[in-house]
Amino acid sequence: MFAHGQGLSHGREATQAGEVPAHGADARSRPGYRYWIFGILFLLLGAHLASGFYVVGADERAVVRRFGAVEAVVGPGMHYRLPGPSMDSTSSRRRT
Repeated sequence: MFAHGQGLSHGREATQAGEVPAHGADARSRPGYRYWIFGILFLLLGAHLASGFYVVGADERAVVRRFGAVEAVVGPGMHYRLPGPSMDSTSSRRRT
């Protein structure tokens, strides 16, 4: 095959020599590596925050409970609550 010192270089040696690193080279040496991670984390955080929206129908009222106690009664429309364990539930009933 190749003698010692010949053949394909990998990682930083390849980029310094002007060659393209082989597939699977050290991922941390690529400049866009961190931007992808921050982008994915940002999308996950956005999806988590977007899960706090809820809609109350036109002929309904919703009871918002926090830790089991009634906090508010909200009317029809789109509302937002912080996602997570701080708000237990919302239940709606039709008005007659």
